[in-house]
Parts: sequence; structure tokens; C-alpha cells
Amino acid sequence: MVFGLFKKKKKKYSGSEYAEFVVKDIIKETADAITIVFDNPDLIYRPGQFLTLISDIDGEEVRRSYSLCTYKKVDEYPAVTVKRVAGGKMSNYLNEALHVGDTMTVMLPMGNFVLDTDPEAQRHIALFGAGSGITPLRGIARQVLEDEPGSSVTLVYANRDQDSIIFKSVWDKLEAEFSGRLKVIHILERGHADYDGFEGLPNPEMLTGILNSLTGDEPSMYYMCGPAPYMKVVEEALIKKGIPSEKIRKESFTPAEKKNESSTTSVEREIKVILEGEEYELTVKPGQSILEAGLIKDLDMPFSCQSGMCTACRAKCLSGEVSMEESDALTQEEIDEGYVLTCVGHPQSDDVKLDFE
Repeated sequence: MVFGLFKKKKKKYSGSEYAEFVVKDIIKETADAITIVFDNPDLIYRPGQFLTLISDIDGEEVRRSYSLCTYKKVDEYPAVTVKRVAGGKMSNYLNEALHVGDTMTVMLPMGNFVLDTDPEAQRHIALFGAGSGITPLRGIARQVLEDEPGSSVTLVYANRDQDSIIFKSVWDKLEAEFSGRLKVIHILERGHADYDGFEGLPNPEMLTGILNSLTGDEPSMYYMCGPAPYMKVVEEALIKKGIPSEKIRKESFTPAEKKNESSTTSVEREIKVILEGEEYELTVKPGQSILEAGLIKDLDMPFSCQSGMCTACRAKCLSGEVSMEESDALTQEEIDEGYVLTCVGHPQSDDVKLDFE
């Protein structure tokens, strides 16, 4: 998973969610993807979570979030994988200019795209990834294989061609190590001479066929991560098969269509926000998100994607009413507890009070 954008650099970071990480190693995965290993063996995180990397590029502060590809139990150092994106400020900078020994400002691990394991469990987990969407799935797969000896994993992984498969040698080794418990099914847009797997762009019919061909117990959970078109066809196939929504977990790294355009603020609102224990008054103008209003006022509010795909800007609504254009990144439990995403959140009353816990 990757997402983000940038704003002018204004101040040094003082919140507890920020840290300085030193680059320990850089691994070339494919022609356009690298894995950045950080010298932080004590970092606490869960497979499937992400780090937000922050850098000053050409005088502008750029924030971009990248999923962790490691599992602490077997990987001594945490790492993220970055695929170069055409025109991408951060991805091109990292692929071209980052060096071992460099220090980066990082927002500590966040995200709900995680899985709870049970050593007594005996279940089947299905993972669907495309391109760099494989990054969080690598850690989740390893977690299940290591922590649940009675469980199995099926990975369906789509790419342009064989040379663009991220972690190919890793998957080959894991299939051999966990023979009978891990199955990797490749989909290549362009196959090669001796390739006998699925070929072409993924579509609901192809994925339905793959789902119907899975052996063993029916998967108890389905995790997917990748570009929006891939996520759409996977979800269509799962719905067609009758998989209930509570068994499907999604992680996007491209903005989806906003679901609730009518949630934007139609009148100017005066609200209060609590940051690091300090209370501030904030004016949110019509059409502005709460985060936009805060950044304009130069408040050091945490954020990353600015499109409702992550939880970096999450705050708890202590009073008043806040509507959101997008809320998929939050769990239902978080929503029930009053948490909102300020990057797509708009106050609908004048008594709104938010706490960035």
C-alpha cells in the first residue's frame, strides 16, 4: 500500500508520532522497486501496518505512506518496499537519491489492515495482491505461516510480467519451506514462453475460476491490496461467490471515488481541536476539510494520504457532529467509538470538539 501528497515545509516535528529512522540497507527488488530496511530493531508494529515517510524535496515537504513488508518475529529489521511511480515525487526520490546511512523523518506505524492470529487455529487465509500491493500481504502471510501451524495461505498475485514480480525469490522459497501450506497463484498480463499460469488482465470470471479451484477448506478471511481496478474485480468475484463483507479486508493505495459528496461543510463552522494536550480553536470554511483548515492555521496536525485511505489523521469526536466523505479506513468499532478522519471530515455543528489522541 502507498498513498500521500505534499505541503510546504513549515516546522520541525514535535509530536510523539514522529521519529527519525536511519536507512540500514536498500535492496533492489525489480527494475522499478526497492526495499528500504531501517535500523530500528525495537520498532513495535503489526504486519499490514504502514509507515509514513516525510522528506523535503525541492523545497516542499512530501509525505508518502508505505506498507511494512516484514514480520518482527522473523525479520530483525523493519522494511518498506517502494515502487517507482511515473511523476511520483517521493517514489522517484527514494529510488534515485536515497542512500544507506541517510536519516528520514517517519510517522510511526499505523493502520488496521491486520490479522489476529491464534496458535490453535486451523484455517485457510486467501490473499489477493497486485503490483506493489503485495507489500503488506508478505508480512501477513509470514505471520500466519509462523504463528498458526495448522493454517494455510493462498496468495493470488497479479503483475505485468515475470520481471515485475516483487519478492519472487521470497515466494519461491516460502512455498518450498511451507509446502502444502502456502500456494502462490500468479496472474501475468504478459506471460513468457514456458509460463503455464493465468494470463491477461484480471477479470471477475478469471478470479471466480481461481476461487472455485482452491483446494482444502474454504478461506475464512480474504485480504486484498492493490490498484483500484484490481480491487474492484476481486471484490466483484467475492460478492458473486457469496462471501460476506465481514470476511473481506481491503487496503487501497489509490483514492477511490468519494462516497458522500454531500458531507462537505456548507457553512463556516467554529470548532475546537486538542493536539498534544493543548486546545485550539479552528475555523472551517465551506468546502474545507478539518485537516485543511488546521494546516492553513499552521497546526501540526498528523496526516498522510489526505484522501481517507489511511488513519494518520484520525481523531476522536468528543462532541458535535462530523460527517465524512469516506470512512473505509476505519473499523466499525472505531466509528462507533466516535473516531473520524479529519482529512475527509467536515463539521456539521458548531460544538465539534476533536481530540488527536
